[in-house]
Amino acid sequence: GDITNVATGHVYGLHAKGSGPTPYSRGGDGRAVLRSSIREYLVSEALHHLGVPTTRALSLVGSDTPVYREKTETAAIVIRVAHPATFIRFGTFEYFAKTYNHIDHVVRLVKFLLHQTAEYADLVPLLSSSPSSPSSSSSSPSSSLSPTLPVRLCVSFLERAANLTASMIASWQ
Repeated sequence: GDITNVATGHVYGLHAKGSGPTPYSRGGDGRAVLRSSIREYLVSEALHHLGVPTTRALSLVGSDTPVYREKTETAAIVIRVAHPATFIRFGTFEYFAKTYNHIDHVVRLVKFLLHQTAEYADLVPLLSSSPSSPSSSSSSPSSSLSPTLPVRLCVSFLERAANLTASMIASWQ
């Protein structure tokens, strides 16, 4: 989900890690163990304070629920927060393309991301800037399931995603 800071207008993405099975849990139980969750919490804070772009752990809650790994461990749930407000990764596009086996879902994901994050907001006008864009399309993320997006938008979107990712990875060094 998302939450907005009313004082600044910044939107933050929230994600519960370890809360149970999801379509993305690759057939696993979707649980997190306390030991690795504590490590994730500490490392995310250390990276943040070193100036490295990363999601941060907002909270960490332990549970009496047993988690079965190499041995029985204590379950935990980490609430992660992201600013910019997205947990969408390159793999999300791959997941949508393979799972739904149709470009319409990928197009909807692109439109959602354009409207959801400030890093892509300036690309929204490109939704209707090309002859390849359907005449009935609007800039609303769910208004059209057309499998076409303007070529200029696709190139700009991919370049932006690659540059943002490269910048983030370079900051890890």
